[in-house]
Amino acid sequence: KGGWKDTSLVAVFGKALRTADGDPQRKLALLTLEGFWSKDSLVDLEAFAEAAGTSDLAARARKAANAIAKGEPRPEGAGVPQQRVGVIPADAAPPESGAPAPTDSDPPK
Repeated sequence: KGGWKDTSLVAVFGKALRTADGDPQRKLALLTLEGFWSKDSLVDLEAFAEAAGTSDLAARARKAANAIAKGEPRPEGAGVPQQRVGVIPADAAPPESGAPAPTDSDPPK
């Protein structure tokens, strides 16, 4: 609603970063916190970095936390995925599979 200026969800993504069920969820939560670039996320970023040890995600969280704490400006592109693998827009046509698409009149097999 308010873009990156609306920080009301920082706590939600901070908790998600610390309690996620795997790296895909952690990556999404960290990416979002990098986009918010809010001092409200420092506790969660630092806690995750401490718990995650030497992983790439921990290093990213630590780097973001240090920069936010120092008051550095939000980097350009922060919070924007670098690549969108496997994401198909909702209004996109289905991929061609070579098989004809079933119609409403075709009985289920």
